[in-house]
Amino acid sequence: MSWFENEGKHPIHTALTQTRYIRNIHGIPFWDKCDPKTRESIFSKADSILTQNGFRKEPADAIDPIYLGALAEKGFIDNDFLDSPNPRALYFNEPCSLAVSLGGKEHVTIRSLISGKASADSRNIASGAEELLDGNFEFAYSENLGYLASRPSACGSGAEFSAILYLPSLRLDGTVELWRKECRLSGAELSPMTASHENPGDLYVLSYSPSHRSDEGEAVMRFDALQDKLIKEERTSEGIIFAKRSKLIIDAAWRAFGILLYAKKLSFGESLALSSDIRLALAVAKDQADLPPVGIVQLNTILGEGADCSVIASSGGQCASLEECEELRAGFVSKLFS
Repeated sequence: MSWFENEGKHPIHTALTQTRYIRNIHGIPFWDKCDPKTRESIFSKADSILTQNGFRKEPADAIDPIYLGALAEKGFIDNDFLDSPNPRALYFNEPCSLAVSLGGKEHVTIRSLISGKASADSRNIASGAEELLDGNFEFAYSENLGYLASRPSACGSGAEFSAILYLPSLRLDGTVELWRKECRLSGAELSPMTASHENPGDLYVLSYSPSHRSDEGEAVMRFDALQDKLIKEERTSEGIIFAKRSKLIIDAAWRAFGILLYAKKLSFGESLALSSDIRLALAVAKDQADLPPVGIVQLNTILGEGADCSVIASSGGQCASLEECEELRAGFVSKLFS
């Protein structure tokens, strides 16, 4: 599964767009309380529907947890599914970069991931999978609460739209915190992609879960409008902050390129920070011929494949220490850039 292999629309400032649907089946207890016979019935029915419609089954309970961790890093599953002690199942439709998981906290979770800014396309793909299953299962829905979830706070539309945004100048000029507050007033959340306080890649996740009374088409339009507003503000701020620093920015990009190409050890945070130097040059340079030979696809591949579990999984599980992981990451990035 590789959403990052394509550049997408407006790729410099929007790395990834995702739609997530949560659905539970009417008249059946939540997954933690399901008896084995009921779970097996859901598995059997869903397997028939999905495999007949182009999905490939991944035997989630028979594979290395490191591989599942890599799928979580890429955005195809969540921590509830990753950590669940209960039987689970996972299906991919790779041409559509689409994942359907059964188990975790909820009966069904659908995720559609697309490179760049593509909220409507991502929603339409996820909606197609939801309609496919809805035609064979009756999903639990309340006129007062909307789609039902195991956590009351998650009840409602059962949908979440999100995007990974690149916002270096808003962080530098300090307005990103003001934008986080404005997003909350709009019913959305803007938060750093990484847990690190420094946020080395200047990447932020914008997420929006509409109420169950909202028309999804209108919700996507509101989400897109908020995303457009942030990106416009970012570009304006870039023009002010970086207008007279283009040579320094291009120099920093070449230095970052050299380190990524030749380093023998790289942490994930350092690889994101160096990627940010190159991404910034792509955003502000007037002459692309001045830039190192790196594109958005390579930078997004570091984002999608460069975290710890993904690096360990790609090594066949031979990584035994943090130092070895950093060496493997440096080799992966060097090969990617060469």
